[in-house]
Amino acid sequence: MKFRTEVTPAATSFSLSPERPVLLLGSCFVENIGRMMRSSLWDADLNPCGIQYNPFSIARVIRTALSGRCPDTEYFLHDGLWRNWLLPTSFTALTRQEAEALADEAFAALRNALLRASAVVVTFGTAFLYGLADSGRVVGNCHKVPQDRFRTRMASVDEIEALWTDLMADLRRLNPDVKFIFTVSPVRHLRPSVRNNTLSKATLHLAVERLTALPDTEYFPAYELLTDDLRDYRFYADDMVHPSQQAVEYIWDKFCATYLTEPSRQLLEQGARLRKRLDHRRLAPADGSPAQTDFERETDRILREFLAAHPAMKP
Repeated sequence: MKFRTEVTPAATSFSLSPERPVLLLGSCFVENIGRMMRSSLWDADLNPCGIQYNPFSIARVIRTALSGRCPDTEYFLHDGLWRNWLLPTSFTALTRQEAEALADEAFAALRNALLRASAVVVTFGTAFLYGLADSGRVVGNCHKVPQDRFRTRMASVDEIEALWTDLMADLRRLNPDVKFIFTVSPVRHLRPSVRNNTLSKATLHLAVERLTALPDTEYFPAYELLTDDLRDYRFYADDMVHPSQQAVEYIWDKFCATYLTEPSRQLLEQGARLRKRLDHRRLAPADGSPAQTDFERETDRILREFLAAHPAMKP
C-alpha cells in the first residue's frame, strides 16, 4: 500500500558536472539550490543581480548585462537612498555614484557568468508583473514605493514564450554549448489571493512547457516535488509559504540524482565534507595549541590536494 505520491523527475538528455560552472537565476527558491551547490564547492554563480521573481524581470537583467550599461532611467531617489528599478533593495546606496557602481559590478558579474556557464538554471516565481504607471516598464522590485505608482497585470503564456525564445537564442550565440533548466518555484505568492497564485503558477507551467521544446532545455519538477510529493505543511517553513530545510534537501537530492553521474555525486559529497571542515568553528578562542595547529595544517593539506585534483572546484 502506498501512502504518498512520489514524483520521479524525467530522464535527462544531458548531465551536469560539479567541475563545470553553472548560473542560477530567479526567485528565492533558486537560492536554496544555489546554496547547496556552493556548500559542496561547486562553482555556482547565484543571482549576481539579486533575486528576481517574474520572467520579465529576469530577462531584463540579462539583457542589461549583455548590453554593458544600465539605462539612466532605472536609477531613482526614494527615502533618501538611490535605488535601481531592476535590482532589489540590497543595491541601494547613499549616492547615485555608489548605486551605479554597485549595479555596474553586478551586471558585469552576470555577463561573465552567462558567458562561461555550462548550464543556466532559471526559476520563475510569479507571472504577475509590476510596471511603472507612467511608462509601463516592468520593475524587479517595488522598493516600498506607493502602489499608485504601479500598474499590475499577469503576463501571458505567449509573451513569456516569445520573450525567452529570443533571449535564449541570443545567449546561445554567445555561449553555444549552454544548457537551460527551468523550474517553477513552489513558494506560494498569496497576495492578492490564493486564486491568483494558482493562475500565476499555471501560466508559468504552460510557458515553460513550450520553452522545453527547444534543444538542450529541460524542466525540473521542483514545484511538484514539494506540492505533490511531500505535500504536507511539516515540509514548509514557519511562514507556511517557503519550503523547510528538510524539503530543500529532499529536492536537492532529486536534482543530483537527475543531473549528476555517480562519480560527480561522490565528488560533491567530498566537497561538502571539506566545506564543513573549512567552516569549522572552535569552541575555544584561537590559542595556538598543538591540536588547533595540527587541525589547520591538515585542513590546508586536504584543500591543496583536493584543488590539485579538481582545480575547477571553488572553495
